[in-house]
Amino acid sequence: MASSPSNKFWNIILTAAAVVFFIGTFVLIQYSDIYISPDGTANAFFAKQYSNTGTLKFFDQINVDLDDRIFPRSIIAKDGYYLPISFLGLPVLYGSFLYIFGDGVLNFITPVLAILAVFAFHKIITRIFNKEIANISALLLFFHPAFWYYSARGLMHNVLFSTLLIFSVYFILITPIKLHLKKCENTIGKIKIWQTKIDLVVSGLLVGLALFVRTSEVYWVVGLILFLFIILRKHINKPDIFIFLIGIIIGVLPVLIMNNNTYGDPLISGYTMGMGDVEVSTVSIDSSVMSYLFPFGIHPRTAIKHMSDYGFALFWWLSIFVFAGIPVVQLKEKQSKQNKRLIYTVVFLLLAVWLGFWYGSWIIFDNPDKTQLTIANSYIRYWLPVFIMSIPFIAGFILWISDKSKSIFSKKIFTTTLVLLLVGLNINVTFFNGQDSLKEVSKTLSESTEIKNFTLSISDKDSVVIVDRSDKIFFPNRRVIYPLRSEKTYELLPELVNKNEVYYYGITLPEADVEYLNDKKLFGMSLQIEQIREFNKESLYKIYKK
Repeated sequence: MASSPSNKFWNIILTAAAVVFFIGTFVLIQYSDIYISPDGTANAFFAKQYSNTGTLKFFDQINVDLDDRIFPRSIIAKDGYYLPISFLGLPVLYGSFLYIFGDGVLNFITPVLAILAVFAFHKIITRIFNKEIANISALLLFFHPAFWYYSARGLMHNVLFSTLLIFSVYFILITPIKLHLKKCENTIGKIKIWQTKIDLVVSGLLVGLALFVRTSEVYWVVGLILFLFIILRKHINKPDIFIFLIGIIIGVLPVLIMNNNTYGDPLISGYTMGMGDVEVSTVSIDSSVMSYLFPFGIHPRTAIKHMSDYGFALFWWLSIFVFAGIPVVQLKEKQSKQNKRLIYTVVFLLLAVWLGFWYGSWIIFDNPDKTQLTIANSYIRYWLPVFIMSIPFIAGFILWISDKSKSIFSKKIFTTTLVLLLVGLNINVTFFNGQDSLKEVSKTLSESTEIKNFTLSISDKDSVVIVDRSDKIFFPNRRVIYPLRSEKTYELLPELVNKNEVYYYGITLPEADVEYLNDKKLFGMSLQIEQIREFNKESLYKIYKK
């Protein structure tokens, strides 16, 4: 069947949007081996390690000699091995890609998966709402600040986690494998019953892999699945539930396998090890359910403040349309569509409340300046599933307003104007507005590359750099330890300097601090510190024997 002019138009628009989206991520992709966050640095390191060796463990003899004290943030050392602190799914999955395609594809994987997820999202929204809402929703998802920003910063877990869930819904709702086999019946013969269930297994598998990527989200993912099973029980065949669950189990098994291979126990994680003794923490019988579900507590005032700042105010133009669109989208279409929209809306609201209080109760500062409301704050990426689900309400409200126009032409003009207005505001906050915009991140990475290249040029490959927050600049090209202002670090210095070249990189020290270190703190250790070069407000120093 030939595509209608409208379909062709939107195919061109969405393809162009995908190209713009992908090019936008090049702002950071161009810096292929340096990252803005310690999590990104660690994930890149372990993805390459897994690709090359099939394991996430990396041995360094210096940590055997120095009691596992040499490691950057987002990594721990145990018995001489570097181990991930964070979830293992991303480095394992991306490391598998690298094994097949080479290390050069690492920074492209997330943007490509994000683009594919948008087109899957388009199909999903078409089925639940309608084609008009789906077209605008897909376009707006490409340019949503949270989605675009963290696709550019692609070695964080959140976009991969969200795309896997989108793919899961796509396979269970659209059943692409079943549809493809139906089209091929003349060639392969009549498809078997089990072949029609492959989509269910794949959907469950993708849920399991999503939990492999971010295991901490298991509460709400499982909760929403149970909720949907209950309200849709009359429309679901019981055998299909077991088939779907088999897929989830297959997808979750790598969590236990990789934990066992990496930490020596399937129930131990990097977070567990990072907190101290390597023991499995279990919940006692008398522990309350609330403390189990909310280990950091529920703090309503704190959560509401964070939801207000990061959930609403930061992208206020989108928030206005979401609130206005929630009731509007319930008004259209036939009864079956109304039921689907209602279920979608309820799931969205439940998820918003859960994630709002779960993460909003935490106090998180990713920017050293605690007064900054920034897109780089962790709340934004933690709430990414909510931002994604909110988009059809924005699209629905745009179309509802446009429907008030007196002619088809004026409706198109009004719709286009509103969409372009939102896209323009989105681009501004993503690339240009604030200390952590992609433009500023790119500038920081450029400066960091200069610092890194200079340090590598003057230092031995076995040297150690002491840092405060700049471990991501030097690791893994140089060993790093943090921070300088720690008695444990000072205790380690004499032995460290005796074995390796040692540098310190951080905020330029006042002359009085340098004199204190040389005349008192380091003097007693027969050590001295000397400035090598200043970079803006930071400097590289060398620590050496007198």
